[in-house]
Amino acid sequence: MGLVMEYSHNFNPEGKTEIKEEAYLDIVGRFPKIGKSKTMGIDIVESWVDNDNPEGKYGPQRRIGKVILTDQTVEMRKEDYYGDPDERRWTFSMSLNEGYGEIDKPTTITGTIEKYYFQKYSRSPKGYGRTTGSEASGWKYRFEIMQLIYGSANVETANWKFPAYLTRNISNQYKTLRNIVEAANLSIETHKKPIKHKIGANYQDEEPKTKRNIPLIAGISAGLASIWYFFTK
Repeated sequence: MGLVMEYSHNFNPEGKTEIKEEAYLDIVGRFPKIGKSKTMGIDIVESWVDNDNPEGKYGPQRRIGKVILTDQTVEMRKEDYYGDPDERRWTFSMSLNEGYGEIDKPTTITGTIEKYYFQKYSRSPKGYGRTTGSEASGWKYRFEIMQLIYGSANVETANWKFPAYLTRNISNQYKTLRNIVEAANLSIETHKKPIKHKIGANYQDEEPKTKRNIPLIAGISAGLASIWYFFTK
């Protein structure tokens, strides 16, 4: 076993190679109680190998942001009097600095998180059954991103359909926060890609091709007309 060392903030990666597949988010803490607010730190745990000593593996941990959670359960119950008393709702404001996925600028994510009961339907004679994993019946979490500010850009997320596994049927609070960061990653990645429009640069590229094809089409038409004339004489 190589030497494992923990660093925080001031880790110097010079002379070392990063193993990106082994990086993960570390969010410690539980959601606030009814009517309370809570701030939780978001760290990224990285994995590096010393180039001079491949057996020396380093696992630095850096604080890349925080999330402020505010309980909204009382307000939710006022809106839906007949809801389940164990249902919960929180608003969140998450700020991330850099160093995770596509996030390379100061990023702010705001939205809501809900805790709800998920009933898995089964084809068994009993009607409802229990499976395993995220599709199992039981209390689940889901979230909705209201605003995503990446640097100075307000990234549009309303029309971006996140994969279902990111936004619903999440099994615990930790995965909920982690999936919010992953959803932000996808939104920022999509935001960075150039959008191709039918009218614009691509349209001008297509127009000359159409004009260049006109003489060829005209020549084929003239040839067919000559053959038709020859056989009908």
